[in-house]
Amino acid sequence: MRRLLDSVKNFRLVWRLFWDGRVPLLLKLAMPMSLSYLAWPLDLIRDFSGVPLVGRVDDFIILALASIIFVRLSPPQIVREHREAIWGANLNEGDKVTEGEYKVLNDDDGEAQGRS
Repeated sequence: MRRLLDSVKNFRLVWRLFWDGRVPLLLKLAMPMSLSYLAWPLDLIRDFSGVPLVGRVDDFIILALASIIFVRLSPPQIVREHREAIWGANLNEGDKVTEGEYKVLNDDDGEAQGRS
């Protein structure tokens, strides 16, 4: 169930990036080109190959790869902005830095060295 929800969120991410004017137009062409592959009469795996649904696997693979490439090549700050809007959280929580001081104690000579 969680994978299904993530798939829906990823679809929403691709959709939002596609309609965002800050994403380059040439990059946006990847999505319509991958969708046109569905209507293309030639397939990597024949659609009527005797085993049900096997012929559609290549179509889904092309769509998935195109969406992955589209998201990865989109400007990172725009992708981050849309992910935060979709997932509803600040995804930069791991980027925070905590500063502090520590001491290294040497047991051999009983001397303490301060570092910062």
